[in-house]
Amino acid sequence: MRSVLFFLIIQCLVGFSGLALAQTSENKIVRGQVTFQDVPVPNVNIAVEGTSRGTRSDIEGRFEIRVDAGNVIAFSHVGFRSIEIVIEDTTEVLNIALDDFVNELDEVIITSRKEVNQLESFEEAMSIEIKTPSGTFKPKAFSSVVHYVSNSELKRVASPTLGDFLYNRYAGVDAGSLRYFVDGIPYFQEPAIPYGQIVHMYVTKGSVFILTENAPELIRLRRERTAEKFRNQNFYANDASSVTPEVLYSSAYSVVIRNFNSKEEAFAIYTNHLSDQIEDYPDHIAVAKEFAFYYEDVTMATEILTALSQQHANRPDILKAIAYQLQALGSRRQAVLLYEKIARLRPDYAQSYRDLANAYHENEQFRHAWRYYMAYLRKGGEMNDEGISDMVYTEMEYLYFNRKNQTEIKETFVPKSENIYDSRKDIRVVFEWNTSEAEFELEFVNPGQRSYQFDHSLAGNPDLISDEKTKGYSSKEFIIDDLGTGVWLANLSYKGNKTSQPTFLKAAVYYDWGSPNQRQEIRIYQLHARRDKLQLFRFTNETRETAGR
Repeated sequence: MRSVLFFLIIQCLVGFSGLALAQTSENKIVRGQVTFQDVPVPNVNIAVEGTSRGTRSDIEGRFEIRVDAGNVIAFSHVGFRSIEIVIEDTTEVLNIALDDFVNELDEVIITSRKEVNQLESFEEAMSIEIKTPSGTFKPKAFSSVVHYVSNSELKRVASPTLGDFLYNRYAGVDAGSLRYFVDGIPYFQEPAIPYGQIVHMYVTKGSVFILTENAPELIRLRRERTAEKFRNQNFYANDASSVTPEVLYSSAYSVVIRNFNSKEEAFAIYTNHLSDQIEDYPDHIAVAKEFAFYYEDVTMATEILTALSQQHANRPDILKAIAYQLQALGSRRQAVLLYEKIARLRPDYAQSYRDLANAYHENEQFRHAWRYYMAYLRKGGEMNDEGISDMVYTEMEYLYFNRKNQTEIKETFVPKSENIYDSRKDIRVVFEWNTSEAEFELEFVNPGQRSYQFDHSLAGNPDLISDEKTKGYSSKEFIIDDLGTGVWLANLSYKGNKTSQPTFLKAAVYYDWGSPNQRQEIRIYQLHARRDKLQLFRFTNETRETAGR
């Protein structure tokens, strides 16, 4: 009870909406190597934004730089795309793979490559055409220089007015004589519009074009995006190989543990000798899995994992990997204790709220679960994006419809679904990963062989990565409303995590979500080097009906 009260006090003092600003830690050294197509790249400019700290990569592409948690490190080199990395409390190694960059825009100065509101690319932002009473403004084809400013950049602006920002930012721009257009409507003086309401801003020598969320151009674009989802022309290439989680757990110690006459003898050898010899935490996890599945003793496995969590009490990324294992083993109370510890270490992470609420839910502590979902909302959690908010709302809706009395809900809650039957789904899959630097591509394939990809990489989806680190979450849910007939596939291509340590990916599958027949399956994948496409799941009505039996 004391730990819970302590955590609640912490929540009253901090939020998670500005992770980069909220986190603080002692100055530390981050090391790594910069490469392009596995070849070291020397003389890469490496700078800590907002400070005077900087360095260059050496002849082998290696570097080290002093940083604080919450700092942003920028990597730049002529001919390559610039990369920005948010430093977290656990960041120690950053091995950066550069991408080549070709600028196909004529007479356009790129001032920010970050995109917002799910735009696919900077090029798409520059391709939007804005209709005004004076004609149509086409940024990409404009006759003189166009400066583009994104929503994410504007959120960091400290200037009190838009005019001050433009005057301080752009040489040659006379802020006092600018003509403004907001959603195509002309203003002959600076409009009083908060930075947060601006989605896109284009600055020319004589005019400023501003688009808000209600701009006709963006409404049309969102509608086209929605329609495009139903016109998916991507087809599965039949290029995924089947794999089981156990295959990915490679450790020499796992083999050793099996070579004993009894589990008691193996446990004694591990406790008295091997536990001190094993240096890397993934090897300890692999040993714990041997006791759980080879010797069929969950108690021994849980004891190993609990001891391991005590050794890494200040590493939330490692504790999260251990908590995944405990949940997969059904050690729900131990998982709750670990998520409480992670929440104390990371009280400003959105993921801390969701993980702890979910752990309470699994342990049938429904009132505690609802309390922490509500804490997520009270501390700034948004319910209008496609990040962790979708997951939180889905799980709150489940409690509202299925555990309302046990949860003792007092707040007014408006569910997305019309009723309890509408809230039920054939399949719900939740992916979580223990390190924010993990890069991968998830692919869902429907019975018609059409493919949907979710790109979780800095190069392919920079706004998502920025949003995850700003709010502090590392998870994604997918829902299949109706399996229908045929086969659905869930595939994964792993791209690394900028360190030599593996990524632990937790996949929780809920069959018949929200119904009395709901069953849950948890698989944990330990991902090391980059891998070709792996088939994680194969869903059919038959597997759905037999799941958990």
